[in-house]
Amino acid sequence: MTAVDGYGLAHVLALWADRTLPPDPAIDDKRAAYDRLLDRLPVPADATYDSAEIGGVPVTRVTAGPVARTVVHLHGGGFVMGRSPGYRGFAAALARAARAEVLLVDYGLAPERPFPAGLHDAAAVVRESGASVISGDSAGGGLALATLQYLRDAGDRLPAALVAISPWVDLTLTAASLDEFTDDPVVTKDSLRNNISHYLGDTDPLAAPHASPLQGDLAGLPPAIVLAGARERLRDDAIALAAGLTSAGGAADLHVVAHMPHVWPVFCQVLDEGRDAVASIAAFVDRVAPA
Repeated sequence: MTAVDGYGLAHVLALWADRTLPPDPAIDDKRAAYDRLLDRLPVPADATYDSAEIGGVPVTRVTAGPVARTVVHLHGGGFVMGRSPGYRGFAAALARAARAEVLLVDYGLAPERPFPAGLHDAAAVVRESGASVISGDSAGGGLALATLQYLRDAGDRLPAALVAISPWVDLTLTAASLDEFTDDPVVTKDSLRNNISHYLGDTDPLAAPHASPLQGDLAGLPPAIVLAGARERLRDDAIALAAGLTSAGGAADLHVVAHMPHVWPVFCQVLDEGRDAVASIAAFVDRVAPA
C-alpha cells in the first residue's frame, strides 16, 4: 500500500515527466511547470502553515505537533525556480517526524537575484532563527552546504546537522554520473548548464567562494545525512559530498537508494519510500542534533 492510494513510483515519475515544457523553455515557463508539479502534491490539513519574515527574508513556518528544534529548508529548482508553498507537504512530514518547526525559505532566485543573493538570504534566516538543522534538496542542498561554509568563514555559530537530498554541490559539471545516467527523467546536463548561466553569469564557479561548494573547504562542518537515487545524474555529487566531508574530518551518513528519482523524499506524501526517507532523516537529526 502506498502512502496515498493510487500513487507510487510510476506516478511520481509521471509527475516529473508531465511538465509540458518547450525544448528551450524561458524562465517563466520553467517556473510555471515546476509549480504545477509541486501543486499536485497533498498538503496535510492537520499541520500549521504561517507566512513570516526572518532576517528580512520571506519564509513559511510549518509545524505539525510538538516543537523541539528548528529546521531551515532550502528548496530545489536549479537556483531559478521553486517556492515554499510547493514544499508544505514535505515540510509537514519532516516537522512531525523530527518534532521541529520547519522554515521553508523563499530565497532570492536568479536571474533577477543571482549569486550570492540566495546565499545571503539563507544565511540571514539561519542566523536569525538559531536553527539547529539546515536542509536542502537539489540546488537547495548545494545552497545549504554553501551557507554552512559562509557562516563558518564569518565566524558564526553553525547548525548541528546538514540534510542534503539529491544535492547539486559541484557546479563544474564534471561528475561522471551526469553523462552516465541518460535515463534520468528529471535532470539533464543542458538544464544544469543553463541554470548556471543564470545563477553565476560570467563568474567562474571555481573562482568565487561558495559558488560551487564541493570545491571549497569542507572542514569544520556539522555531520550530514546525504541521500541520492542510485541512477540519478546528481548521484556522484552526493557521493563526493559524503566522501569530502569524511576526508575533511567530519561525518556523513550516505544513502544511495535504488530505483528512486531525483529528490524523492519531497514526494513523501505520495510515496512510501519518501516517507521512509523522512523517517531516516528524523532519526539522524535526533541522533546528532538532540533537542
